[in-house]
Amino acid sequence: MTSPLEAVARRLDELATDLIGGSAAGAASGGATLAGTDRRPASAGLRTGVDLAPAAFGGDLPGRLGTLGRELYARWSGELAEHDRAAGALAARLTDTAATLRSAGGGYAGVEDEAVRRGNEAGGS
Repeated sequence: MTSPLEAVARRLDELATDLIGGSAAGAASGGATLAGTDRRPASAGLRTGVDLAPAAFGGDLPGRLGTLGRELYARWSGELAEHDRAAGALAARLTDTAATLRSAGGGYAGVEDEAVRRGNEAGGS
């Protein structure tokens, strides 16, 4: 029987994977893995599907429009990077919480097994 804590830990791992786009997307983009997993933080793969150059914002235009397009691109790029970092940090926290739940669940299982063993010894003697 799977403990309720293990089920919650598994769900937290799934949520962390969803946040970072899954291990396949992370592996394709390279970068460091989250502790104890083969998954990469969001900053490793979130932008792989969105590869816009400053020209997409008019940054290649001459004059003030070009300057404005480059500034817009810089803001967009900065916001995307910040969201990448936040998603990666949250995914790491979810993974850590899942590991803590697994550890706690293992401890509770040991205590319960010992209680059953003692009960059987007391009842059988």
